[in-house]
Amino acid sequence: MFSRKCKVDQDYKTELGSIFQTPEEVRTPVSANVKGEVPHWLRGSLLRVGSNMFEVGEDRYNHWFDGLALLLRFNISEGGVTFQSQYLRSDTYKKSLEANRIILSEAGTRAPPDPCKSIFQRIFSCYTDNKDAKTDNNAISWVQLGEDFYVYGESTRIKRVDKNSLDDLNQKFDLSKYMALHTSTAHPQEVANGDTYNMGSNLALKSSYKIVKIPTPNPGCDDPLKDASVVCSIPVSKFHPSYYHSFGMSENYFLFTEQSLVINLMKLKTRNITNSSIMDCFEFRKGQPTRFIVVKRETGEILPIKYTTIPFFMFHHINTYEEDGHLVADVCGYIDGNAFPHLYLNRLRKGIVPKGPQPWRFVLPLTVDQSSPIGTECVQLSNMTASAVKKGDNSLYCMYEPLIDYELELPRINYDHYNTKPYRYAYGMGRLFQDLVKMDIEQKTYKLWHEEHCFASEPVFVPAPDAKQEDEGVVLSAVTTSQESKQAFLLILDAQSFTEIARAEVPSDVPVSVHGMFARDQ
Repeated sequence: MFSRKCKVDQDYKTELGSIFQTPEEVRTPVSANVKGEVPHWLRGSLLRVGSNMFEVGEDRYNHWFDGLALLLRFNISEGGVTFQSQYLRSDTYKKSLEANRIILSEAGTRAPPDPCKSIFQRIFSCYTDNKDAKTDNNAISWVQLGEDFYVYGESTRIKRVDKNSLDDLNQKFDLSKYMALHTSTAHPQEVANGDTYNMGSNLALKSSYKIVKIPTPNPGCDDPLKDASVVCSIPVSKFHPSYYHSFGMSENYFLFTEQSLVINLMKLKTRNITNSSIMDCFEFRKGQPTRFIVVKRETGEILPIKYTTIPFFMFHHINTYEEDGHLVADVCGYIDGNAFPHLYLNRLRKGIVPKGPQPWRFVLPLTVDQSSPIGTECVQLSNMTASAVKKGDNSLYCMYEPLIDYELELPRINYDHYNTKPYRYAYGMGRLFQDLVKMDIEQKTYKLWHEEHCFASEPVFVPAPDAKQEDEGVVLSAVTTSQESKQAFLLILDAQSFTEIARAEVPSDVPVSVHGMFARDQ
């Protein structure tokens, strides 16, 4: 009913522009041509999701993050690989294709007026909030809760999906049903017993950020979010709340970064009248320092220390852990707030590659000696150069330590064994899909994978069974190409040497995607 043909925009013929086109879905798994040797222990599915349908009828989405969600699956078994993809049959997708136009607004795209409404109906709708108009186009990440799999966006709604068929199971769950939230991140943090923590914002006259605990749902439960509870509510430091995409967590603390990119609430409230998108309401406050808020996991108590640093922007925390009375926080930092505007499709399709973030390390002392004078350096870790200088009672000004002199975005680590713990290696993307990067934090060096005319999605680390070393395993990445003569492929790298051991070439469209996960076969 909703089959789709690949549409190539002839106005954009750059290599980079060629990858931001609407692909066909591949609903029946196709076998890949494997070159090299897939490790015998690697069995499971690389699940990915991204914004990949960029137009509906004559309407076009403006921003890379806005397109309708496409689910992808590489299934790996006994050395063989199959590939399939399917557009998420969200309400947003179905209503838009039935109407042959964009029905619901996304972050960077304002839905055009309904041509079936009179001018008076359109004016009236500018002054009303329709709760049913919240998009369920969850195109950012896959998350496992209990035995089931879900796709997330940055709204409070999640959708249950069959990880094998990629079918939307038509089951939608909303965190705002149980607590006052308007947003939540697509990067919840999981702990050993299967519980997850997430963060969301309540946007109001007195806005707040909330840390939420979601216990492991029982098999067959009717709603995986029904037992969610608020661990801590953090008041917004200024009137306008910060935008954030992720948060940090160590064994005993949560770390929230209230960064300098804010959501102008007045613009947000009047966007129906001004015909503005949500991204039009974002403002980077160059004079507003970024603030770190540290929260005790066990009690939800906010530490009284005020940590501030330079104004900056970030999407992703890499890892957070404790060391000798300090909280070590690694992030992918942008020195300004231009990341969102640089990812509009009209720029990307012209081949304009935005400057990416670099990996930074902040070190936050968990206590402050009140007797020490102003100007005292409070970081006491000799192996790190990050600083935290005392500016007043319980007030520290922090400065980051650069980890490598290269871009790193969409970071991944050996999450199962090293999240919240000291670690050495991280993997990521450099130069907007053009490079894969392995970072050695101890040596402050990096290795690259690069191939001409290839664009690699976020690398996913999969540890080898009974691994003895942190980087013992493989790195998986879905790679698309800009040349019709060259097939897309699943790339399998040896994580230690960061060299190719196999690729599985696919005779189908494999577009770039945002985030994913590896689900092992049981």
